Amino acid sequence: MHHFKRYYLRTVLEMLDGPMKDNTFETHVDKKYKALRANGQTVTSPSTLTSFIRGRASYLKQTVDRMDEDFTVQGETKVDTDEQTIAFSGTAPLRMKNLMVNGVPQQLDWGGLTKWKLLLPVEAIQKSYIITAVDGFGQGIDGATQTIEVHYTGDKALPHESVQINEWMAANDHTIQDPSDGKFDDWIELHNRSQHMINLAGWGLTDDKQSPRQWLFPEDATLPAGGFLIVWADDQPQQTGDEFHLPFKLDADGEAILLFDSEGRLVDEVTFGKQKVDEAMGRPNDNGAPKRLAKATPGSPNDSGGVAMPNQPIKLQIDSGQPLTITFQGEVGVPYLLEQSMDLRTWNEANRATGQRAPIRFMISPGQAQPKSFFRVRIP
Repeated sequence: MHHFKRYYLRTVLEMLDGPMKDNTFETHVDKKYKALRANGQTVTSPSTLTSFIRGRASYLKQTVDRMDEDFTVQGETKVDTDEQTIAFSGTAPLRMKNLMVNGVPQQLDWGGLTKWKLLLPVEAIQKSYIITAVDGFGQGIDGATQTIEVHYTGDKALPHESVQINEWMAANDHTIQDPSDGKFDDWIELHNRSQHMINLAGWGLTDDKQSPRQWLFPEDATLPAGGFLIVWADDQPQQTGDEFHLPFKLDADGEAILLFDSEGRLVDEVTFGKQKVDEAMGRPNDNGAPKRLAKATPGSPNDSGGVAMPNQPIKLQIDSGQPLTITFQGEVGVPYLLEQSMDLRTWNEANRATGQRAPIRFMISPGQAQPKSFFRVRIP
C-alpha cells in the first residue's frame, strides 16, 4: 500500500516541478489565449483558471511537504558482522523512485510512507556499499547518497567468491556447436575454484545490471568442485536438454556479463569491447583479469601459456626526426614486437616491449633507420 501511495505522491511532485511550477501554467495558457484573440476568436479570460491552479499548487505543496522526509540511512557507516546478511533501514524522500546499491535497484520493505528496510547480502570480506536514492527520471537526488563499509568477521566461507565468469565468446562462428540445435551460438563458461560443489539454484546471469534476475538457474543446477559449466547465450531459453540457455545473446560490439548468487550478491562482472570472430576472452590459467585468449577452451581449463591479446587496435604516432620515434598506447600485460623490413617480405625484430600504463616509445637510431626501411608493430 505504501508503495502505491508513494507512486501517486511522486507523480504529484513531478507536476509541481513541471507544469504547475511558478508561472509555467499561467504563461502557457496566456500565450494560447492571446493567440486566439489575435485570430478574432471570442474567448473568456483564463485568469480564474490560472488563479485556481496557483492555489491548488500551493495547497498540494504544503500537503506533500508535511508528509515528506529527507534521505537517511540509520546506523554506523562502518559495520563489522559475522553474519552473511546485514539489515539497514532509513527514510526516503517522496521523490525517490528507486534505491540503488552499487548501481543495482533494490526491493524495499516499506514500514511507512517514507520508512524503508533492506536486507543486504554480505558480498566480500571487505566491501563498500554505495546506497543512492534515484528519482523518477533516473537521476540521483541531491544529498541522497550514503556509503556503508562492511567488514565480514565470520569464519564461514562466502560460497559466491569461489565462482567466476571464466571464459566467453561473443562471435562464435565455428568454434563449438550448441548440442541442442547444432548451431554455433554465443557461450559463457563458469568455473568453480573451490573444493566444494556449489548449488547454483536461484543464481542469475544477465547482461543488464538493472535486471539482475534476468535469468535464473533452476533448482537442480550445480557446479562441481573445480568444475566448468557452459551456458549458451542464444536467446532461446525455451530449448530443452541438459544445457542452460539464456534469454539474450552477447553483443560482439562489446558489453558486460554479470553473475549474481541466489541472495542477490554480485558474484562476478566482466566487460569487453569489440570481438573478432571465434575469438575467446577469459582468465589465463583460470585466474586474474580477463584477456583475449590465444585459443578457446570451453569446458576446460584456460591455457596458461596463451598470449594476452589487446582489446583495441594499435594506433601509431610517428615522429620522423632524429632519432625516428614510434609511439603508441599499449595495453597492460600485452607484449608488442617492433619489426623492420627492407622489402616487405622479410621482417626482422627491431625491439619489443610489454604494455604498461604509460605509452610505449620505440626509438630508431639514424644508422638503423635506412632510407627504404619499413617498420611494423604486432603481437608476437
